Amino acid sequence: MSIEEKNIYKDIYASVGSFLDNEGFSQSLSLQNGVVSIINQISRYLEEGKELYPSIIISNDIESIVHSFASRHLLIIGSDENVDSSYLKALRLCAPLSKDGWVVFIEYSDDSIKYGLFSVEISALSPSFSQLVSLGVSYYPSVNFIFISNGGKNIVSIKGIKHSLIINLNLKESNSRQMDYCYNLCTFITKDIPPDFSHTCLQFIHKQILNALQDCHGALIGVIEDTVKIGDVKALFGDGVYLLYPIDVVERLTIGDDSVLRSIASIIRNMISFDGITVFTSSGKIVCYHLFISINEREENSAKGSRYRAFESMISSSYFISAFYKSQDGEEKFWSK
Repeated sequence: MSIEEKNIYKDIYASVGSFLDNEGFSQSLSLQNGVVSIINQISRYLEEGKELYPSIIISNDIESIVHSFASRHLLIIGSDENVDSSYLKALRLCAPLSKDGWVVFIEYSDDSIKYGLFSVEISALSPSFSQLVSLGVSYYPSVNFIFISNGGKNIVSIKGIKHSLIINLNLKESNSRQMDYCYNLCTFITKDIPPDFSHTCLQFIHKQILNALQDCHGALIGVIEDTVKIGDVKALFGDGVYLLYPIDVVERLTIGDDSVLRSIASIIRNMISFDGITVFTSSGKIVCYHLFISINEREENSAKGSRYRAFESMISSSYFISAFYKSQDGEEKFWSK
């Protein structure tokens, strides 16, 4: 009897090797093995039962990258030999600290690595390093770097200066668009904001929702047109916490007080982490949270979970123009009219 083996590790290992080569990294088996082990670890990182979402940058000159930003904080944790196991050791020591704008770094040379964390955020309005990477960060011609982050359940994103690579460890059809779902949602939340504030507001809300999704065990977010009267929503859905004075993100931005923005950022994240639906308007206002929607008979008979059935009810409702769903195990869905 013949035995055929399909080995996903070999495919990923070869893809990572080609990616590093195309990005101009010098050939190093320790670096390649280290990157593959990090990919495997952060695809579903659990620390004492809690999911972690560390972002990692690997470079031959971390200080040149960090010092290209106006604000920077560099915290060196340790150093080690440049061997396969050192990369996972660095990740384990730094990953629990990689939140609130802090990014894990690993700087490598031929015989050693140095690791720690850095932050380039000045205020609550500062984009995250991940957002900056997506826009293209400054770098020096002699500097190589790759940025590794979790892109969803068992999905890892790797971005370099020239190329990007999506590693999907799910045994189902790849959906790299999942990584854009949150951003797409935010374009609906900010679509009716005046042009002078729309980009800043989108960046701010996007950052807060991303942070919330890393801490919560699932989420539902809906967007309604700014012209919809909240009384109509309350009359239709009933069960929820309706804000007497909606949180107007644009209004808070115009105040320009960083302490106010940090407080609002915390409230936004906590509302999204609460059970039920958090409702935004298309002008960046939060009008309701902890909303529970009636599930119609067809969806009630579905074998899917209650959160997903609520998401389907949001889609069939005439009030929502966009909806976002994240399950407890990390699967994400996005819908818009």
